[in-house]
Amino acid sequence: MLCGKAGVVGDAVPSNGAGHCTAFGAGGRKDNATAVGKLGNDGDHGGHLVGHRFMVDTPDAGIAPQASNLNTCAWKTMENEWADWLRKGYRVDYDISV
Repeated sequence: MLCGKAGVVGDAVPSNGAGHCTAFGAGGRKDNATAVGKLGNDGDHGGHLVGHRFMVDTPDAGIAPQASNLNTCAWKTMENEWADWLRKGYRVDYDISV
């Protein structure tokens, strides 16, 4: 579940106890997203498999080289949909295989 503590790798974004995020995008970046992105092809981003706004600092295992247009278009759209569902009080479960 996003924004909760159970079953989540990394520091979860503060929640109100019911799994609702209270601070999307909180905190400055202290992860290796840029360095991980450079492991891929020219122009790749270090894509957070679960958006930085949900997890704050992500361990390197949660970041992968990602085509920049995927990271800023389709992946961002998916994350925005997750955020919308969370704001409406729904739980978001996910399973991402790389």
